[in-house]
Amino acid sequence: MAMRDVHRMDLGERQLDYFRDWWIAAVRGVLEMVEGRPNPAEISRQLEPTVTEEQVESALRILRELGLVKKGASGRLLVAEPHLSVSPSEEKVRVVRQYQRLSLGLAAESLDRFPPVVRDVTTLTMAVDQKVFLQVRGMLQECRRLIQKSCEDAKKPDRVMQLVMGYFPLTKVEVKP
Repeated sequence: MAMRDVHRMDLGERQLDYFRDWWIAAVRGVLEMVEGRPNPAEISRQLEPTVTEEQVESALRILRELGLVKKGASGRLLVAEPHLSVSPSEEKVRVVRQYQRLSLGLAAESLDRFPPVVRDVTTLTMAVDQKVFLQVRGMLQECRRLIQKSCEDAKKPDRVMQLVMGYFPLTKVEVKP
């Protein structure tokens, strides 16, 4: 039961700027690696693909404005909530889909940018019926929760990773209500 209890902050309409560019989420992750030091030059050097210091500064500003990082007493930036979610609305769905396209593009590019020892990209093609389709979908949801729970155990992060899971039909599917 403890593995199911991953607290997520639901992003509101005004927080959708978080999904504007892939590096905004990455900057948020790097802040944990650099112990909250908001140094754009240091953060920029960590990111791959490369982003400019100005892009990092913009991301830091957006993260502060959206309440996704908070300034601590020491002046360092602390991640407000480790896990985020988005409840559906027409605008949110549009913005998140665009972000997912960016993420899928980065996943494809990672095949050439990184050796297999630092990435894991796999595919699985399968024939399923409706029952198995729903089972696999449920497994993927549970897998995400387990991964989120595991990430909470990272005491001193040394990298920011992105996980893109795709489970989609390669054939026409009759959509049942």
